[in-house]
Amino acid sequence: MGVEPAEAMTPADPAARTSLRGGLLFAKANYFFLYGASSIVLPALSVFGGELGLGPASVGIVLTVVPFIVFLVRPLVGSVSDRLQKVVPVLNCITVVEAVCLLLICAVPSSRVLDQRDADLRLQLNLTAPNATSSLLGAGSESCLTADFTNATSIHCSLACPCPTAIAENASDWCSAFQRLQLVPGDVPGEFYLLNNDSEPLQSAALDLNETTVACGANCSCPARAAASEDMHSYQFWLFLLLTCLIRIAVSSAFSLSDTACFQQLGERPQDYGRQRLWGTVGWGLTAPLGGLLVDFLNERQGFRSYAPGFYLAAGLLLLQCLLGCRWRLGPSQRARSIVRNVGRLLRQPRHLCFLLDIFVVGSCSSIHWYYIYWYLQELQATKLLMGLTLATQSFLGDLPFMFLSGWLIGKLRHINVVRLAFVGFFLKFLCYSYLRNPWWAIGIELLQGPTYGSFYVAMTSYARSISLPGTEATFLSIILGVFDCLGIAAGSCLGGLGIHYFEARTTYFIASFVPLVWLVLTVLLHHLISRFSDDKQDNVAAEGPLESAEPFFSSKSNDKVKTDQVTTEHL
Repeated sequence: MGVEPAEAMTPADPAARTSLRGGLLFAKANYFFLYGASSIVLPALSVFGGELGLGPASVGIVLTVVPFIVFLVRPLVGSVSDRLQKVVPVLNCITVVEAVCLLLICAVPSSRVLDQRDADLRLQLNLTAPNATSSLLGAGSESCLTADFTNATSIHCSLACPCPTAIAENASDWCSAFQRLQLVPGDVPGEFYLLNNDSEPLQSAALDLNETTVACGANCSCPARAAASEDMHSYQFWLFLLLTCLIRIAVSSAFSLSDTACFQQLGERPQDYGRQRLWGTVGWGLTAPLGGLLVDFLNERQGFRSYAPGFYLAAGLLLLQCLLGCRWRLGPSQRARSIVRNVGRLLRQPRHLCFLLDIFVVGSCSSIHWYYIYWYLQELQATKLLMGLTLATQSFLGDLPFMFLSGWLIGKLRHINVVRLAFVGFFLKFLCYSYLRNPWWAIGIELLQGPTYGSFYVAMTSYARSISLPGTEATFLSIILGVFDCLGIAAGSCLGGLGIHYFEARTTYFIASFVPLVWLVLTVLLHHLISRFSDDKQDNVAAEGPLESAEPFFSSKSNDKVKTDQVTTEHL
C-alpha cells in the first residue's frame, strides 16, 4: 500500500485532551523562541557582513545567491523529516546547527584593514575676512591619499596644532577650537574642507590672525575597502557565504517544520493553528527591541559597534528552544512510500500552480514593503521612535488579531479568498503610502498588516496542509514557504531596489500598488478557466472538499481521502 495509516487521536478521551494541551504549550513556546531569535538574526546578517570587512557589493552577492540555495535545500530537509517521521527531532537538530553557526560567524575575524601613516599636511588658514568660514587643505605629501585606497569610504584625520605665539591672547580658545575639528572628504580628490563635528563650516569671525599661516600636522587613518572581486579572494567572504547559507537554511526549515509539527499536534483541530502561530509574532515583537537595547548597551560600554551580542542572545534562545523541544512528543503520523512522486503530482496540477503564483506575488509585495519601508519613512523625516511604533503596530495590532481570528475568517471566506484578501490589502497599503505626507499616518496604514500577512500566512499554510497527501506534509509545506520567503522575497527586493533607484520611494509605492490589483483580476480569471476546462480527473479528485472550503478547519483528513490517496499512490 502507498500509505501506512495511523490511529487517529480521539479528542473525547481525557488523556488525549491533556496530551493535546501539553503539546500545544510546547508549540507556543517553540514559535516564541524561534521567531524571537529570528527577529535578531535575519535583519542583522547583512550588517554583520560589513563588520567582517566585506563591501556592500560582496554582501549583496551573498544575499542574492543564498535565497536560491535555501529554496533548493529546504524541501530536502522536509523530505528527510517525512521519510523518518521524526519532525521534532529534525527540528531540534537544525536548531542546534543554527545556534552553532551563529557562534561560529561571531568568531570570524574581520578583514578590515586600517592603514595609518603620517602625511605632511599643511593647513592654510586665511582668516582676514570677517566672514571666512572654511579653507582648502592641501596635502604636502599625498601618501595617505594615493596609496591604493581608491575604494576608501572614509578617511579620519586628527589635527595636533601647537599654539603659535602670534595669538597668545586667544591661545586657549584657539587650541580648544582645533581639538574639535575633523577633516571630511571634499568634492575634489586629494582636497578636504575643514569642518567641525556637526559638518558645519567652522565659524572663525572672532579670530583675526592678520593673514598668519598656521602649519598643522595631521595623522590620517585610511581604512582600505576592497572591491567585490577582491573580497571573493578572502576567506572571510567564503565563510560568510557558507555560514549565512547554513543559518538561512536552518531558519527557513525550522519555520516549515514548526508548522508541520503544530498541525500534527492539533490533529482534528487544525482551525486552532492561528492561535498557536501568533506566539511567534509575540516573540518577534518583544525580542527585536530587547535585542536592540542589549546590543546598544553593550556596544556603548565596549566603545565599538558590533551585532555579536545579539547573535549570542539568539543562540541562547535557540538552545532553550531545543531543550524544550526534547520534551515535545508527537503522536504517530502517516507515511508515504514515494514522497517525490506524490509531491510532483500535486505540483503538476494547474490549480496548485496558480496557488503557487499567488504565493509568489504576495511574497514579492511583502518584500518591497519589508525592505524599503524604513527607507521611505526616513525620506519623510520620520523619527526612530515612529519606526519602532510601526513595527510594534505590525506585530501587535496587525498580525495578532488576524491570526487569532484566522480560523473564523477562513470558515466564512474560504482559504483562497483569504489569500486574495492579501492582494486587496497590499493595493490599499501601497496606495496610501504613495500619498503619505505626514509619516505618523504610517501607524494607521500598518493595520493592513493583518490581512497582508497575519490571516494570509495562516491561510497559506493550512491550505497547503489540506491539499498535501499524507506523509508529504513537511516536504510540500517547505516548497510552498520557499516560494513565498525565498523566490518571492528575492524578486520583490530586487524590483523594489530598481524602482527606488530609477524613480523614488513614493513613485515606487504608487506603481507597486497596481501589481496586486492586476494579479487579483488575473488569478480569478485563471481559477475560473481551470475550474471550467480542466479535464484532469486526478485534479478533480484532489480538489474535492478541502481545496477551497473551510473543511480542513473542521475535520481532519478523512479515511476516505486516505483510501483515495492509497489507490493513487499505488498507480504511481
